[in-house]
Amino acid sequence: MPKVNRKQVEGFCAPLPPKELQDEFAQFYKQADKSKFELRQAIEKINSLIKSLIVKSPLRRIHKVKTCKTVKETYTDEALEIRLRTLGRKLNIHKAYPHKFRRTLVTMAIDKGMPIEQVQQLLRHQSIDTTLQYAMVNQANVKASHRKYIG
Repeated sequence: MPKVNRKQVEGFCAPLPPKELQDEFAQFYKQADKSKFELRQAIEKINSLIKSLIVKSPLRRIHKVKTCKTVKETYTDEALEIRLRTLGRKLNIHKAYPHKFRRTLVTMAIDKGMPIEQVQQLLRHQSIDTTLQYAMVNQANVKASHRKYIG
């Protein structure tokens, strides 16, 4: 490491951008930080919503949902879908509906390597062929990755 003497340090002049440009950058940085915070909050809300949905009862079309107050409320299919769409609009998510979250959860599980048999049980599908329809999204990703990396 080269040695630096006092004269070299005293004579060093670092150019600074104009004050207006520094202020503009500071404002941009604050806005970006705020946007990241809001995005994190929206993602947390979506994740808690996904976790709160419980698989519906096969006998009755009623769902039990945990709310923020940890009080269990019951919803019919229609009420749950309306509530989910309303929350989606508040979070600026278009086309938010229960099945979309179900497919998203399954796609993420398959992408992370969850065995298809376990996914079938999670979805309560009678036939693995039905479950494989969810895996098709993953197959397209595999083909695209194969072309990209292998040729």
